[in-house]
Amino acid sequence: MLPLTTRQGLAYGLLGLPLAFVALPLYVILPNHYARAFGVPLATLGALLLGARLFDALIDPLLGRLVDRLFARSARAVLALGGVAALVLAL
Repeated sequence: MLPLTTRQGLAYGLLGLPLAFVALPLYVILPNHYARAFGVPLATLGALLLGARLFDALIDPLLGRLVDRLFARSARAVLALGGVAALVLAL
């Protein structure tokens, strides 16, 4: 596989920029709000956020492999996975 050019790398990375803008308030403002409004200790909130990030770090490569294998099979498999994901989110 060929390495990405600078332009391709920027095009790929810029898609994460809006997500970073949304995530920043979640990690900076919301813990303080929850601590004040609901009396949850900041250490507990920090541990929960850390756990969520660690879970994300572990599950992302597995999901990436799954999606790569599905795309290698057929478009029907990708649509089926999308349908299952939509059903899970609807519940």
